[in-house]
Amino acid sequence: NGDYEVTFTFKSPMFPDTFLSDIDTVFIIPKHIFEGKTAEEINAPDLWANPVGTGPFKYASEISGERMEFVKNEDYFQGAPDIDRLVIRVVDSASLLAGLGRLLTPMPRIWLRSRQASIPGSKLSRFRTC
Repeated sequence: NGDYEVTFTFKSPMFPDTFLSDIDTVFIIPKHIFEGKTAEEINAPDLWANPVGTGPFKYASEISGERMEFVKNEDYFQGAPDIDRLVIRVVDSASLLAGLGRLLTPMPRIWLRSRQASIPGSKLSRFRTC
């Protein structure tokens, strides 16, 4: 097998469609982390505290319920991403809906014209405002 090849071996025959529908729950992980571990050790929270993967970003830190931070993986097989750091913030649904509501509220024409003037080359098209 090559460096970028994965082989799946099944105990019994399986329809390709069944396998492909479940592939999103299969993760490529380094053998040295899980080899020889019992089910209890694999399910222990401390083993998963510092995730290891093969994607363009590496896990850096987490503040539970607030955010997760990742840094670019310089060794990513398709080349390092152009973004040095990725932060995923947790937003409760009420705040998210409130923010979306503000975005969907009609904007006064005078505010839109002032925004247009501050963006060189922009043009205000016709649309409904209050």
